[in-house]
Amino acid sequence: MVEQAPNTRSQQEPSTGVLAPSVVTTAAASLTPKGQVSHQAGSCACSAASRKRLNVQYRYSPVKSHRGCLKYAIPNTNVVWDETGFSGVQTCDSSMCFVCGYKKQARNSDKLGNIIQNTIDKYEYSLVTLTIPTSRSVYTQARVLQKAYNRTIKYVRKIVKSYGSTFEVSWANDITIDPKSMKVHLHRHAIARLPKGHNLDINHILFRAWERAVRAVGGGDVVQSAYYFLSIENVDKACKYIIKAATEAMASQSKNNGFGNRIGWYGLADRILSSTGEVKDRFVEVYRNILDAMKGKRWFSLSNKMKADYVEMVEPEDDTELDHLKLEGRKITIGIVQHSIHAAMCDSGMLWVLDYVLKNMNDGDIEVETLKSIVFQYNTASDVFWLTESNYLTLVNLFRCWGRECISSIDKLNKSVLDR
Repeated sequence: MVEQAPNTRSQQEPSTGVLAPSVVTTAAASLTPKGQVSHQAGSCACSAASRKRLNVQYRYSPVKSHRGCLKYAIPNTNVVWDETGFSGVQTCDSSMCFVCGYKKQARNSDKLGNIIQNTIDKYEYSLVTLTIPTSRSVYTQARVLQKAYNRTIKYVRKIVKSYGSTFEVSWANDITIDPKSMKVHLHRHAIARLPKGHNLDINHILFRAWERAVRAVGGGDVVQSAYYFLSIENVDKACKYIIKAATEAMASQSKNNGFGNRIGWYGLADRILSSTGEVKDRFVEVYRNILDAMKGKRWFSLSNKMKADYVEMVEPEDDTELDHLKLEGRKITIGIVQHSIHAAMCDSGMLWVLDYVLKNMNDGDIEVETLKSIVFQYNTASDVFWLTESNYLTLVNLFRCWGRECISSIDKLNKSVLDR
């Protein structure tokens, strides 16, 4: 059987509602305040689906910071629950986190789209997918992918430079899993650019360099049919690919089905949440192996020279005013909550429900009023009170029951939101 991550309170498994028996326990975390979630950031947070998947991290991730993401308060900071969401908690800022990784990828894909739009008249952009044989373990794949990529780019830049040109690349890793064989396929999407008028067969140069590099680092023989290259002149098409190559490398994996019958990184989390017994154990093992294999390795990268072409966008003042107008019609008067109360919500597996309720409902709604009654009952508890485990677990169970009731009512009103 798969062992869960270390915990500091209880082995009890809370529920994630419609996602079947859950997977959350408290885990000690070593986080820094750099990932503070502000009120504004909270209102722009990931979908309910991403927050459900945090329950996988809380219970099974071997990474300490994963087990405390959005759970533990920033030292000397109040945790606040209101109509903008929740704030005052730490984030792990990990590219492999189901929440932080999504947001980081989205920011990078937006930035890359901005760069291409600003430079499409000067540069030729190409879309590339670099693959390696999947017969090896994910540990070997991670090593081979990185070493082969470094050798390839170094060689291609040398060749391109000899012709008096330049070659820049930004990339994002992607991963798919066969749920039957549990075989993992790690690969890399890239956006390559050269100045227009270079007259180089960059497709041929790049593939031959990749083929030799993979073989040189012990990765085996690369199949041409598994290599993808497309020169792009149309900025709209390039930006769509960026979203696939950068954002979807993490974000689109929210779908259970990836390519064919394979699943992606987020789909793997969904399978862990919905599976039981030995099948669940196998998915958890794959999840942990991937995290271990990618430890210390980057999940995506923007070329420094491409970054220099980024043009900072000024947010229209009207948008800010519109956001305020949207919030004026809603009010949730909960405010500051004790750190232990927020942690208990996370341990109940219902953080995603809390986030949805805070951002979409009002004072007076039964879901909000029930939540307030629970919080106000415990919000004046002393530090000594929380030292008794049974007190904490009672609150965890109350939040679990509250979450289940909310799921039932919200699901009838707006099921599509919860299924995102």
